[in-house]
Amino acid sequence: MSRKRRVFTDEFKAKVLSEVASGRSMAEVIRQYGLSKNAIYDWRNQAAFDTETVSVSRRALTELNSKVSALERLVGRLSVENDFLKKLEKLESEVDGSEPV
Repeated sequence: MSRKRRVFTDEFKAKVLSEVASGRSMAEVIRQYGLSKNAIYDWRNQAAFDTETVSVSRRALTELNSKVSALERLVGRLSVENDFLKKLEKLESEVDGSEPV
């Protein structure tokens, strides 16, 4: 007979993680709630990942978007300039009768 997989709410996970973070030993928390050590480690890693991806302020996001836009404009200008120089080199080589570099 197989065990049914338990599903825990985000609130419960946060409660367990806060108890571990407040100084209770991992073993005490595991025994009290009947959890595995791996479950708590997984929840902790997921919580760290979630806070990393959500903790960007609106102001910082706006600044980053403006930097991205400026860099995209720069890439566009440099691409046009590069294409122009390639065409110019080709024309010069045709006039000189030599191979392009």
